[in-house]
Amino acid sequence: MFEILETVSTHPDVLTAKLVAEKVTFVERALWPALLAVATAREPWQLEGLGAGARRLLASLDEGQTVETTGPDAKAIERRLLARATSVHTPSGRHVMRLQPWRGWAAGVECRAINLTAGKRVLISALEGIGGGPDLLPWT
Repeated sequence: MFEILETVSTHPDVLTAKLVAEKVTFVERALWPALLAVATAREPWQLEGLGAGARRLLASLDEGQTVETTGPDAKAIERRLLARATSVHTPSGRHVMRLQPWRGWAAGVECRAINLTAGKRVLISALEGIGGGPDLLPWT
């Protein structure tokens, strides 16, 4: 099962994000513009209650830096979809989270966000199509 998940998560048409119920979610390429709209919106659910350390981390990301880190601040950034987050094995064998600014990721895969309202509708519809409800998404 691990090998299958690794294969899917590294496929060029699949993006992983903690989108549904704060769990790793495989997002197909057709949904990327919708996810990008939500992730880059900077809505209150993303920013309210964000701690000082996470805000400093977000400031580095806003400057275009990709950051490798661990801890609760990185997890807060990931859960609020404020950066593209991936798990990385360091040469020493440790696991760290690589946080990449969404605009850098989007440029690399040639993705453009759609309107925020439309993006939310698209993601809700996709989730409902597999039996989930909007209450599983982070902005609800």
